[in-house]
Amino acid sequence: MSATAANCSDTANAISQDDELYMFHAARQNGRRNALPDLGAQFTPVDTTIGNGDVDQITPHFQSMSINAFVSMTFDLVRKRLTKELKLLIENPTPGIRVVDDNSDLRKIRIDIEGAPGTLYDGENFQLQFKFTDQYPFDSPQVTFIGSNIPIHPHIYSNGHICLSILTDDWSPALSINAVCLSILSMLSSCKDKIRPPDNDWYVRTASNDPKKTRWWYHDDSV
Repeated sequence: MSATAANCSDTANAISQDDELYMFHAARQNGRRNALPDLGAQFTPVDTTIGNGDVDQITPHFQSMSINAFVSMTFDLVRKRLTKELKLLIENPTPGIRVVDDNSDLRKIRIDIEGAPGTLYDGENFQLQFKFTDQYPFDSPQVTFIGSNIPIHPHIYSNGHICLSILTDDWSPALSINAVCLSILSMLSSCKDKIRPPDNDWYVRTASNDPKKTRWWYHDDSV
């Protein structure tokens, strides 16, 4: 329903090659093979010396680990990635985007965004909640509006769920918290009418608490 985010490579470039290689192994062990081509595309311009032999040599190490140890290790990698993303957001803030909640667990983060000047949401403040799994960045975060002020928008439901393709079908590991926030701000800025989706009442009554379990139909990029 909504336009996808433009390519945002600032965070991807800030993540070291070693970090990405470890994430590659973690994804390989967990069977997220659909994410590997995207990561391979990131490796190509950086270093062409990484081959299958390098991956196969380290893979047995992961296979010998217990489930609990592996889960702990994989979220340590997620935490490392998120820490770098948040550091960039705090040290080089994007106008209209502010980190509010960066607790030590990092599985749930709150970001405040402000409507852009000259738009229908000029001066309005909104709260976004990001939830991350052990598969991030190969798995998209769960992103919802929270609080008392949920934007009235054709692609935002009154329960805070957002119909935006980069949050599901068009997600890429190269995207980041900042890229998602920019895409949502862009979606708000292009809105022509403050209205709820036509199926809002039905959806809010029947939807899962997790918007990623919804089978979204993306068909309208005009707002």
